[in-house]
Amino acid sequence: MDAWRADVADQGHDGRASITVAIEEAAPEIARRLKLEAREAVVVRRRIRTVDGELHNSADTYYPHWLAGGTAIEHPADIRQGTIALLCELGYPQLRFRDELTTRMPVPGEDAKLAIPPGVPVLVQYRTGYSNNDLPIKVAVTIWPGDRAGLVYEDKP
Repeated sequence: MDAWRADVADQGHDGRASITVAIEEAAPEIARRLKLEAREAVVVRRRIRTVDGELHNSADTYYPHWLAGGTAIEHPADIRQGTIALLCELGYPQLRFRDELTTRMPVPGEDAKLAIPPGVPVLVQYRTGYSNNDLPIKVAVTIWPGDRAGLVYEDKP
């Protein structure tokens, strides 16, 4: 079970996700975060998540193609051990991550995809995972509708 589903379960709810996968050229904001050349290939896992059957958020995670190509990351199914454990098995442990949070109004299509009522903003979370030598190995972009999500951060020593 991935970390998000485990967090939802810990709160007594049922979290699910539908997954699609694509190989694309990295958009500028993704290429910059992954330290890739413009238009370099990435594998993206797109998830629409529900909590107790209700739409909750979208989460797209981008991996450099040189790292994720030919692995289970390219398949649109849950990864038994999770992607962080898989990356570790491939020799790229995620040692830290950095979050960037912004708010904005939904872009065309997001409102319908996530059933966001008019006038409700979204929180956009960019989480970049880093491996050895500060090598960026993934970027997750999660769209949290402002009418149904809250984030809690805690630093555990």
